[in-house]
Amino acid sequence: MLISKFSVYPNPSKGTIKLIVSTFSDVKINLFDISGRNIYSNWFENKQINFNQEINFGVLSKGIYLLSIESDGKKASKKLIIE
Repeated sequence: MLISKFSVYPNPSKGTIKLIVSTFSDVKINLFDISGRNIYSNWFENKQINFNQEINFGVLSKGIYLLSIESDGKKASKKLIIE
């Protein structure tokens, strides 16, 4: 199943993003580089109606990444551009 509402901004980003997911459950975030390597993985606890988290990827090289999220058995992904 897919997560129905999932926002990432700004995108393109200088490194810090704001992630909003329509879920009341905890959220797992993975970030993959263009070759498919998992370069970031973290679980976030969520006790609100919407998950709302700022994440700093400022140490990453400029490029295109795939941001993947999972919550309550549902998944979604979006392209993330780091400038």
